[in-house]
Amino acid sequence: MLRHLNWVVILVSSFLYTVVGAAWYSPVLFGALVENRCSEPMHMMYLWSFLIAVVLSACLSVLFDSAKAKTVSDCVCVGFTAWLGLSLAPMVCGSLCSGMPIMLVAIHAGYVLCGVLIASAVAVHMKK
Repeated sequence: MLRHLNWVVILVSSFLYTVVGAAWYSPVLFGALVENRCSEPMHMMYLWSFLIAVVLSACLSVLFDSAKAKTVSDCVCVGFTAWLGLSLAPMVCGSLCSGMPIMLVAIHAGYVLCGVLIASAVAVHMKK
């Protein structure tokens, strides 16, 4: 199942997702709102972010292939649907159960949505 995946596309998407994460959680954007909530050293956060992005990009690639998504709009539609049901919904439920402020959920969910959009665009443009 994983042999047919384009690992170059997945790694490029993952790298870009990690770069966006560095900007997203920087003091310029949302870093001040989420600071002191992470106990991991920053280099480990980048490593984990990249590895999670590889999983996200690989899963999206499987979904794009299954849905026969060929255009950016097809991939964005598939990615957004996956994000809505498989990412946002559990994040909101988890915040209700854990007491995490909804603002943090919105920040984290927005970052994941950006990752999905990046993977969608890269998947289409690198296949050309």
